[in-house]
Amino acid sequence: MRSKVRAHLTRIALVAIAALGGVAAGVPSRAATIAVDSFGDDHDLGANGNCTLREAVIAANDDRAVDACPAGAGADVIELGPGTHTLVIAGADENGSLTGDLDVFGDVVIRGAGHGATAVDAGQLDRAFDIGSASARLERLTIRRGKIGTCPFTGAGIRHAAGDLTLSEVIVESSGNWWDSGCDGVGGGLYVSPGATTHLVSSTLTGNKATHGGGAFVEQTGTLELVRSAIFDNETHKRGGGIEVRGTLNAINSTIASNSSYWYWHPSSIIRYPGGLVAYGTGHVTLDHVTITGNSEGDLYADVGSMIELRATIIGFKCSGDLTGVQSLGHNLVGYQTCNLDQPTDLQNTLARLTGPIPSSPTTTYEPLPDSPLIDAAGTDGCPATDQRGVARPQGAACDIGAVEYVPPVCTDGDGDGWYAEGGACGAADCSDADAQVHPGAEERCNALDDDCDGDLDETFPELGSACTTGVGACAATGVTVCSADGLGTGCDAVAGEPRSEGPFGDPSCGNASDDDCDGAADEADPDCALSCTDGDGDGFAIEGGECGSVDCDDANAAVNPGQSEVPGNGVDDDCDPATPPQTGCAPQPQSAVAAVGGERIATPFVLDLGPWIGALALVIRGVRRRALPAGRAARAA
Repeated sequence: MRSKVRAHLTRIALVAIAALGGVAAGVPSRAATIAVDSFGDDHDLGANGNCTLREAVIAANDDRAVDACPAGAGADVIELGPGTHTLVIAGADENGSLTGDLDVFGDVVIRGAGHGATAVDAGQLDRAFDIGSASARLERLTIRRGKIGTCPFTGAGIRHAAGDLTLSEVIVESSGNWWDSGCDGVGGGLYVSPGATTHLVSSTLTGNKATHGGGAFVEQTGTLELVRSAIFDNETHKRGGGIEVRGTLNAINSTIASNSSYWYWHPSSIIRYPGGLVAYGTGHVTLDHVTITGNSEGDLYADVGSMIELRATIIGFKCSGDLTGVQSLGHNLVGYQTCNLDQPTDLQNTLARLTGPIPSSPTTTYEPLPDSPLIDAAGTDGCPATDQRGVARPQGAACDIGAVEYVPPVCTDGDGDGWYAEGGACGAADCSDADAQVHPGAEERCNALDDDCDGDLDETFPELGSACTTGVGACAATGVTVCSADGLGTGCDAVAGEPRSEGPFGDPSCGNASDDDCDGAADEADPDCALSCTDGDGDGFAIEGGECGSVDCDDANAAVNPGQSEVPGNGVDDDCDPATPPQTGCAPQPQSAVAAVGGERIATPFVLDLGPWIGALALVIRGVRRRALPAGRAARAA
């Protein structure tokens, strides 16, 4: 068993080294660089002073100048800038690149500015590339919308007819044919002909369709080397939504996922082939650190006579067919079956615990979750140096099963609040790891900061920025609503004016319709301007006079006021009118008095003092008598 593992790993390692060496290889000394300067589609039959992609291919094929393209010189490099080169000259089954697809039979590198920047669009007139070179490379571009108009429908995106072809950082998408008029579509994205060898390095086949091999089809004696690449989201009407292999497939650090197959009507039954990988006939497949998951109807099919060798590979759902040809080299995982995986290090009927598809330019990956059984389960013997993304292996005590190595998260909590700056596997991201009061779930304060890390600032204070007023009356000022100093609320940034004096009654400030003293009341409504009348004795008359009425000349005596009648002979200005003449006559004498005894009012009779009156009466009588007596007696009497 150990020798078988070594042989397998040696073969896979050589595949990876050869493919990666091709990526780094320089341009041979005898070569021409042909820079394409037009996005049009024409050729030298109508020279117009430009160099189109079609003309550049012809120049490289024939080693001659074409229009403004310089002559090729052996292994040439065709340089494409950013933009889309759309093929519009119809005409299938022509092999000189004059019409239809681009026929490449000279040794050449066709290099774009990046798969997200440079595209070759076949416009569904024909396939995009038909390659028969001894050595050809397509780099850093996207190829799309290939479709074949005449049978056989082989390789709508790329047909690799012969020789050695490398696709590096290339996406082949949205190409293919269904069955039509008795003719099957074969290899929607890529068709590898008998005897041809194709290297797919850091590349993706996606969104393609065919009757056989929606993503790719490998004919007998053809070889496809899959290195750090993805066959993702392709579909078929019969076999191999992702890939159908009748020749040889060697795959390392790659993903075959989310591909679909529909039922196939057989005269005696309805056959459902898995949508992932199908090894058909004498197909021979070797898989090392490959992830096959999420494909309809199953992930893996082994036909009678085929062979599939697996090491550290994920079969996310199940496999079917003649499983006697499936051989485990250890450290594999299958979700719902055993798939004839018989090594002690294999994990059977075990869920892989993967993320959903993650775009990892230019490929797509499925990564282990933190609790996945894949982690550290592939051992250390023969582990690839990197994973599909180029991340170093191992990240833990041993390598992980599948195409992608789990990278433990680095969680940084600079402010000690229990939240981490990185987010992701560390939890919700702390958007300010230097402030312990700022983190997910924190109370949002009014401070122009995203305290709760939800992407909004001060969202609980909708009044911010609205117009506001502070102060009243003459002190009122208009401003804008701003955060309070403590961040717990809001306030107005306007500064109220200084109050002025208002009142007293009669002052001009009490008649200008303004709240001069800023107490919320103006003029008559302001107590400072109200009429003030003093009535100390409660007789209804005030001492001020004027607006208060007639002046009370004695505000301590309720019997003296302008409403009283003048009492003669009492020496008091009872009616507060000096002009009132005093009245003659005797003043009326009181008849009784009121005394308070024991809290009760008791009437007592007045005591009339007649002393003065008697004395006066005696003088009168004496005078009368003196006048009536004789003089002598009068003298004696005197």
